[in-house]
Order: sequence, then C-alpha cells, then structure tokens
Amino acid sequence: MNVSNLTRIELAGLIGQTLTYHGIDAVLSGGSCVSIYSNERWVSQDLDLIDISYSDKKKIITALHTIGFTNRGAGHKYFVNPHCEFTIEFPTAPLMIGDEHVVDEGIVHMATDSGVFKLLSATNCVKDRLASYIHWNDLQCLEQARDVVHLQTVDMNNIQSWLSSEGSAIDARVLLAKPSPQSTDD
Repeated sequence: MNVSNLTRIELAGLIGQTLTYHGIDAVLSGGSCVSIYSNERWVSQDLDLIDISYSDKKKIITALHTIGFTNRGAGHKYFVNPHCEFTIEFPTAPLMIGDEHVVDEGIVHMATDSGVFKLLSATNCVKDRLASYIHWNDLQCLEQARDVVHLQTVDMNNIQSWLSSEGSAIDARVLLAKPSPQSTDD
C-alpha cells in the first residue's frame, strides 16, 4: 500500500478503516487532533491512537502490517513506514483527559476518501491541550488550545466544568481569549 502521498487526514482514515476491519477500536488524540482542528497551523509528526478496545498488541501489529507499517522499539507502541512522514504511536489506554474518562459523546467520526476514523471532539482537543498547560505549564499547548477554540465550535461550559474538576480556578473564556496584538508606541 502506497502511503507516501497521503495527507494526515487521509492516513488517519486509512488507519482507522484498517484497525476497524481487524476489530480494533482506536481514537486519534494528541497533537494530530490539534493539527486537524487548526488546519495544520500546528504540525505533529505522529498520530497518537488510543486503543479503547484493549486489543492484543499482536493484532495491532498484524493490522498495521497490512498497510506497510512495522513495529519500532520495545513495547509495540511505535509504528513506522519508510514511505510515510508520520509515525503511529499507541499511548496506553484508557482514553482520558486529566482525570476525566472520555466517553462516546466526546469522540467524533471523520470520513475521508481512504476511510473513517475516530478522533477527540474539538472540545476535548482543547481540554487535552489545557491539561498540559495546567499540569506542566506548557505554553505552546495553551496557544494550540486557543487556536482550536477560535477555528472550531467548542463547548465552553464543558471546558469550564472540566477545568474546575481538575482543581483549576481559571476562567476558560479569559484563558482561551486570543491576546490582543501588542501595540508599539514610538
């Protein structure tokens, strides 16, 4: 299978379709969700897939081998294809954002010419980025969250509720507002 010319979304569709065919239920999360929701303003070189069906690793290896990806490294976590710029990674399940389990309502299906795949909703993508900001002070993740908020429709009440459940007193609307450009007075 030639994957060299596939875009991120097309590759995610192919992977999603392949995994589903093999009985594996996985959800795209992390930086590739940001890339998709920000129209590639932020670029991630890997596709993080959480296996919510807790499939046997050999089953995942077999499925991905059918589209030319091979296991790299210990733990059956990383997969590469010499003709593809993206790496596939399987972070450990369950699918969580901070202390919150992501349920079906927080997952969306995206159809492509190469197949259908599941990914975090735009709202959950924002929460995923904010988790890195509030727990590790990752300012780039805050900027990514802001971009997704301004490019997509998100549920700000859901985000605010999640922030509170994570022990944060931050006001989501203030935090996620785009900063005004700094004026320079000479």
